[in-house]
Amino acid sequence: MNTPDTGPVAAFLTHIRPSFPSGTRLTWLQIGLDDTRVVTDHEAGTPVLYRLAVGTQQMGGRGFKQYPPTPYELEMAIAEVEDELMPLARQWHGVSTLVLADTLAQQVVLMSGEPVGDTGVCSRDAIESLFGQLAAVSQGRPVASSGLPAETDFAAYVLILREFMHHVGFESLTLR
Repeated sequence: MNTPDTGPVAAFLTHIRPSFPSGTRLTWLQIGLDDTRVVTDHEAGTPVLYRLAVGTQQMGGRGFKQYPPTPYELEMAIAEVEDELMPLARQWHGVSTLVLADTLAQQVVLMSGEPVGDTGVCSRDAIESLFGQLAAVSQGRPVASSGLPAETDFAAYVLILREFMHHVGFESLTLR
């Protein structure tokens, strides 16, 4: 579902806009507990809000039951997230900069191991690699050796972010 957004999310885009070059189109991804919100200003400059019915504790009516999630839980979660993303991916147009600005995003980027420096830019490849570590843990690799937080919300966040970047076509994200 997409609707014009004139509330706090649009205000956030306005707030962060000065930290990007003039004319940069922005897309803000906010992965919550029960849903994921995508706000983009690539349609005639008016921010548009998309709501996806997946969040860190809500994928197919549930979140991950345990950490690490089982390989089956990962596969089911991927399918659920893809089902939610595909309508958005089919209508997505234009190029924009993906922006994330929450605590879990900071943790994910830190755990990706990619040095983001002053730019705050993290590649999709780094997120894919992080997801690969999560998948290895789900298949029996010792949790302690992975260095990943043993939290279901973290695992779900990584999965949703990875699927979003892959299916909607973002090569990188910018952390703010």
